[in-house]
Amino acid sequence: MELRLYEWIVYLYGASIVLYFADFMKQNRKVNRIAFWILTVVWGLQTFFFILRMVRVGHFPIVTQFEALFFYSWLLITFSLLLNFLFRIDFFLFFLNVAGFIVFVINLFASPSAAVFPGEILTSRLMVIHISFALVSYVAFLASAVLSGMTLLLHRMLKGKKWNALLRRLPNLDRLGRSSFLLILFGVPIYLISIILGLIWAGLVLKTPYYLDVKVWLSFIVLGVYSFYLYAAMKKGWGAIPLATWNLIFFLLVVVNYISSRTISMFHQWF
Repeated sequence: MELRLYEWIVYLYGASIVLYFADFMKQNRKVNRIAFWILTVVWGLQTFFFILRMVRVGHFPIVTQFEALFFYSWLLITFSLLLNFLFRIDFFLFFLNVAGFIVFVINLFASPSAAVFPGEILTSRLMVIHISFALVSYVAFLASAVLSGMTLLLHRMLKGKKWNALLRRLPNLDRLGRSSFLLILFGVPIYLISIILGLIWAGLVLKTPYYLDVKVWLSFIVLGVYSFYLYAAMKKGWGAIPLATWNLIFFLLVVVNYISSRTISMFHQWF
């Protein structure tokens, strides 16, 4: 049942992305509204799937790779719907949910029926909170990166004097930059809390020197570069364009950090 429901979510999610793309190419408010409501249905089905999974496995399901990526995808849709309601930024839903759809489809390669990691890791509430906070911060960083990409696109169009319908629908540079900044301002403290909780858990559970793990150091680097972003924006007065450029580069570090947990980390391979 879970797999069949997951497949239907993929179909509806894909239909929503197609409709958003149609609106992106040629403005059509009716198509945009249909895409929005389909995405809302996808969110509802994902929530139902998540509850089913939680009932079946008997814990908050974010421990395995499949569960973590599914929860991340659900958070992306939740954030995109919420931020669209608050800010009403054209194309934001499209760009953010293209990224979310890619994550969701890739997750098909991880079996929904895969066994969860046994032992104390499964039952540790501390670990669950640690992972939850990390995923929430990743959503904020991705959403901010999407807005930075839109900022660079708008800047390039203005510089090239491409006065078209697409340019008129994009918000101004100040609004994009401000929204991107606020997302990182939200994500950094959440990420810091996640790191602190992870270190506490590692100190209580692991018998190996976790401070030598590559992912631990990469996590501190990610925290450092985003903290520098906030410093540059608030104290150095950097403009929207350099901030957007560096923000995209910093998000690549987030991707590398996640990949390291699946490859070279000593104790994150299960995640």
